Amino acid sequence: MRNSSKVLITLALPLLFLAAGNHKFYLSLFQFKYVPAEKSLHCTAKVFTDDLELALKKNGMDVTLGKNLPDSVEQAIFRYMKKHTELQVDGKFLTWKWVGYEQENDVCFLYVEGVMDSLPKQAHLKVDFLHEIYEDQINLIHFEANGKKESHNLPKRSPSVQLSLE
Repeated sequence: MRNSSKVLITLALPLLFLAAGNHKFYLSLFQFKYVPAEKSLHCTAKVFTDDLELALKKNGMDVTLGKNLPDSVEQAIFRYMKKHTELQVDGKFLTWKWVGYEQENDVCFLYVEGVMDSLPKQAHLKVDFLHEIYEDQINLIHFEANGKKESHNLPKRSPSVQLSLE
Protein backbone atom coordinates (compact mmCIF):
# COMPACT_ATOMS: atom_id res chain seq x y z
CA MET A 1 0.00 0.00 0.00
CA ARG A 2 2.85 2.37 0.77
CA ASN A 3 4.42 1.97 -2.67
CA SER A 4 1.16 2.77 -4.45
CA SER A 5 0.81 5.92 -2.30
CA LYS A 6 4.33 7.00 -3.25
CA VAL A 7 3.56 6.45 -6.93
CA LEU A 8 0.33 8.43 -6.66
CA ILE A 9 2.07 11.33 -4.90
CA THR A 10 4.90 11.27 -7.44
CA LEU A 11 2.42 11.47 -10.32
CA ALA A 12 0.13 14.06 -8.69
CA LEU A 13 2.82 16.42 -7.39
CA PRO A 14 3.66 18.02 -10.77
CA LEU A 15 -0.05 18.64 -11.39
CA LEU A 16 -0.35 20.39 -8.03
CA PHE A 17 2.54 22.69 -8.90
CA LEU A 18 0.93 23.52 -12.23
CA ALA A 19 -2.42 24.28 -10.63
CA ALA A 20 -0.96 26.16 -7.65
CA GLY A 21 -0.56 29.51 -9.32
CA ASN A 22 -1.13 31.56 -12.39
CA HIS A 23 2.31 33.12 -12.36
CA LYS A 24 3.36 33.68 -15.94
CA PHE A 25 6.84 32.72 -17.04
CA TYR A 26 8.49 35.07 -19.53
CA LEU A 27 11.19 33.40 -21.60
CA SER A 28 12.91 34.04 -24.92
CA LEU A 29 15.51 31.79 -26.53
CA PHE A 30 18.66 33.01 -28.31
CA GLN A 31 20.85 30.60 -30.23
CA PHE A 32 24.28 31.78 -31.39
CA LYS A 33 26.44 29.68 -33.67
CA TYR A 34 29.84 30.56 -35.05
CA VAL A 35 30.27 29.30 -38.64
CA PRO A 36 34.01 29.37 -39.50
CA ALA A 37 33.51 28.66 -43.22
CA GLU A 38 31.36 31.79 -43.51
CA LYS A 39 33.37 33.80 -40.96
CA SER A 40 30.12 34.74 -39.28
CA LEU A 41 28.14 34.43 -36.11
CA HIS A 42 24.52 33.44 -36.69
CA CYS A 43 21.88 34.37 -34.15
CA THR A 44 18.32 33.07 -34.03
CA ALA A 45 15.94 34.54 -31.47
CA LYS A 46 12.69 32.80 -30.61
CA VAL A 47 10.26 35.26 -29.03
CA PHE A 48 6.54 35.19 -28.29
CA THR A 49 4.70 37.37 -30.80
CA ASP A 50 2.62 39.29 -28.26
CA ASP A 51 5.73 40.14 -26.22
CA LEU A 52 7.52 41.48 -29.30
CA GLU A 53 4.43 43.52 -30.22
CA LEU A 54 4.46 45.06 -26.72
CA ALA A 55 8.15 45.94 -27.05
CA LEU A 56 7.61 47.57 -30.44
CA LYS A 57 4.60 49.48 -29.10
CA LYS A 58 6.67 50.77 -26.19
CA ASN A 59 9.18 51.96 -28.79
CA GLY A 60 6.59 53.85 -30.82
CA MET A 61 5.36 51.28 -33.34
CA ASP A 62 1.88 49.89 -32.71
CA VAL A 63 1.72 46.86 -35.02
CA THR A 64 0.15 43.45 -35.28
CA LEU A 65 2.78 40.97 -36.39
CA GLY A 66 1.97 38.39 -39.04
CA LYS A 67 3.64 36.20 -41.60
CA ASN A 68 4.41 38.97 -44.10
CA LEU A 69 5.63 42.29 -42.77
CA PRO A 70 6.33 45.61 -44.44
CA ASP A 71 10.01 46.56 -44.57
CA SER A 72 9.41 49.36 -42.04
CA VAL A 73 8.21 46.85 -39.42
CA GLU A 74 11.10 44.46 -40.09
CA GLN A 75 13.51 47.38 -39.72
CA ALA A 76 11.87 48.34 -36.41
CA ILE A 77 12.32 44.75 -35.18
CA PHE A 78 15.94 44.83 -36.32
CA ARG A 79 16.61 48.14 -34.50
CA TYR A 80 15.11 46.68 -31.33
CA MET A 81 17.13 43.50 -31.65
CA LYS A 82 20.42 45.37 -32.24
CA LYS A 83 19.76 47.57 -29.21
CA HIS A 84 19.07 44.62 -26.92
CA THR A 85 21.51 41.99 -28.24
CA GLU A 86 25.15 43.07 -27.99
CA LEU A 87 28.32 41.05 -28.44
CA GLN A 88 31.55 42.79 -27.54
CA VAL A 89 35.04 41.54 -28.45
CA ASP A 90 38.19 43.47 -27.48
CA GLY A 91 36.13 46.57 -26.69
CA LYS A 92 34.37 46.55 -30.08
CA PHE A 93 30.74 45.66 -30.68
CA LEU A 94 29.83 43.13 -33.36
CA THR A 95 27.81 44.73 -36.14
CA TRP A 96 24.64 42.77 -36.83
CA LYS A 97 23.11 42.35 -40.28
CA TRP A 98 19.39 41.60 -40.63
CA VAL A 99 18.71 38.22 -42.23
CA GLY A 100 14.98 37.87 -41.72
CA TYR A 101 11.87 37.15 -39.76
CA GLU A 102 9.38 34.29 -39.62
CA GLN A 103 6.25 33.75 -37.60
CA GLU A 104 4.86 30.38 -36.62
CA ASN A 105 1.71 30.27 -34.50
CA ASP A 106 2.39 32.56 -31.50
CA VAL A 107 6.18 32.66 -31.90
CA CYS A 108 8.47 34.91 -33.95
CA PHE A 109 11.86 33.82 -35.19
CA LEU A 110 14.35 36.65 -35.72
CA TYR A 111 17.54 36.05 -37.68
CA VAL A 112 20.69 38.20 -37.65
CA GLU A 113 24.34 37.55 -38.34
CA GLY A 114 27.62 39.31 -37.78
CA VAL A 115 30.99 39.07 -39.49
CA MET A 116 33.71 37.47 -37.34
CA ASP A 117 36.95 36.76 -39.17
CA SER A 118 38.02 34.45 -36.37
CA LEU A 119 36.66 33.24 -33.09
CA PRO A 120 38.05 35.25 -30.15
CA LYS A 121 39.08 33.60 -26.90
CA GLN A 122 36.50 35.57 -24.97
CA ALA A 123 33.51 37.78 -25.66
CA HIS A 124 31.05 39.74 -23.58
CA LEU A 125 27.41 39.06 -24.44
CA LYS A 126 24.51 41.21 -23.24
CA VAL A 127 20.92 40.27 -24.03
CA ASP A 128 18.35 42.43 -22.26
CA PHE A 129 15.56 41.65 -24.74
CA LEU A 130 12.12 42.46 -23.26
CA HIS A 131 13.58 43.38 -19.85
CA GLU A 132 11.84 46.76 -20.06
CA ILE A 133 8.53 44.96 -20.58
CA TYR A 134 8.67 42.23 -17.90
CA GLU A 135 10.54 42.32 -14.59
CA ASP A 136 10.89 38.53 -14.59
CA GLN A 137 11.86 38.12 -18.27
CA ILE A 138 14.62 35.55 -18.77
CA ASN A 139 16.61 35.23 -21.97
CA LEU A 140 18.00 31.74 -22.38
CA ILE A 141 21.25 31.83 -24.35
CA HIS A 142 22.86 28.93 -26.22
CA PHE A 143 26.26 29.68 -27.75
CA GLU A 144 28.01 27.14 -29.98
CA ALA A 145 31.48 27.43 -31.47
CA ASN A 146 34.07 24.84 -32.54
CA GLY A 147 32.04 21.99 -31.09
CA LYS A 148 31.80 23.65 -27.67
CA LYS A 149 28.43 24.73 -26.26
CA GLU A 150 27.61 27.15 -23.46
CA SER A 151 24.19 27.96 -22.06
CA HIS A 152 23.20 30.81 -19.76
CA ASN A 153 20.05 32.31 -18.27
CA LEU A 154 20.11 36.11 -18.45
CA PRO A 155 17.47 37.70 -16.19
CA LYS A 156 16.95 41.43 -15.78
CA ARG A 157 19.20 41.66 -12.73
CA SER A 158 22.09 40.04 -14.65
CA PRO A 159 21.62 40.51 -18.42
CA SER A 160 25.19 39.81 -19.51
CA VAL A 161 27.79 37.06 -19.44
CA GLN A 162 31.47 36.64 -20.26
CA LEU A 163 31.82 33.81 -22.77
CA SER A 164 34.90 31.62 -22.92
CA LEU A 165 35.11 30.54 -26.55
CA GLU A 166 38.25 28.42 -26.66
